[in-house]
Amino acid sequence: MKKWYILYILSALIIIIIIFTRIWNIFPQKNYDTEIHFLEIPIGNCTLIKTKEKNVLIGEASEKDSKYIKEYLNSQKVNTISELIIASPSKEKVLGFEDLLKHYDVEKIYLPHITDLDKPTNDFLNVAKNDGVFIYQINNGEEWKVGEITLSFLRPSSDTTIPEKEKKAIVKLTLPKKSILLLPTMEKIDKIDLMLSSSKLKADILKVNGKGREEFLQEDFLKAVNPDVIIFANNSKVKEKELQSIYSWDSSVNVVSIYEEGYLLFYGEKGKYSMTSRKNLSVRVQ
Repeated sequence: MKKWYILYILSALIIIIIIFTRIWNIFPQKNYDTEIHFLEIPIGNCTLIKTKEKNVLIGEASEKDSKYIKEYLNSQKVNTISELIIASPSKEKVLGFEDLLKHYDVEKIYLPHITDLDKPTNDFLNVAKNDGVFIYQINNGEEWKVGEITLSFLRPSSDTTIPEKEKKAIVKLTLPKKSILLLPTMEKIDKIDLMLSSSKLKADILKVNGKGREEFLQEDFLKAVNPDVIIFANNSKVKEKELQSIYSWDSSVNVVSIYEEGYLLFYGEKGKYSMTSRKNLSVRVQ
C-alpha cells in the first residue's frame, strides 16, 4: 500500500512538472524589445504591437469582437493605446473599437481616408474627438519607427487605383533581419492595386484574412511576397483549396492558423525571434 502511495505521489509530481514546463515554454519569460500579438477574435482581425515605449493596435473589429479585444488587452496589462490604426473604416469593421474609448487611454486614431465615411464610423470618430483623441489620415508612403520596428504604410499610396471610400491601410513591419506584411480583409481589386507595388511586398511572414484571402494565396502574389510563414488571422478553418494553393507554390512554407492555434505571439529582439501560441505552437523565426 505504501509503495502504491509513493508511486501516486511521484506520478502527481511528474504531471505538475510537465504542466509547469509547458506553461513556462508558452510565454516569454522576460520583457522583450518587440512583441507582436495576433489576437484571437470571432469575426475581425487585430494585431497588437508592444514595445517598451508604445502599444499600437492595428485591424478591423465588429461589435462582437469588442469583448475579446478588451480581455486580451487586459491580460497584457495594456492601459494606453498609443496609436489605433483602423484598416478599413466602415461600420462592420469599426464598432468593435468603440468600447475601447471608455476603458483605455487611446491617444491617436489613424485611418486610410476620412471622407465618404458611413454614419456609424463618423459617429465613432466624433465620440473619439470629444474624448480628446487625435484623428489623422494616413499620408501616402508614411513610415513610423516603433522601437526596433519600422512600420511602413504600403497603402494608401499616391499610385493607388482604389476609390477614396474603398481605401484600406496595408502595413509592413520591418525588424532587424525579419519583416511581416499585414493584410486587412481585401478583394481581388485590392490585390491588382497592391501588385503595382510588388517590389515592396517581400516579407518573411504574411498575414492573410477575410473572405477574399484566396486571391492572395495565388502564385503571382506569393511569389512577390516570398514568405516563409503564412498566418491565417481569421477565426475560421483553413480550406483544403487554400493549402493546396500554398503548397503547390512552395511545400516548405509554415502555415499557421489562429482557428487551430488560438492567439499567436511573435517576440524577441535584435534579429532573434520566436513565435508561440495559446496551444503551444513553437516556431523559431531567425
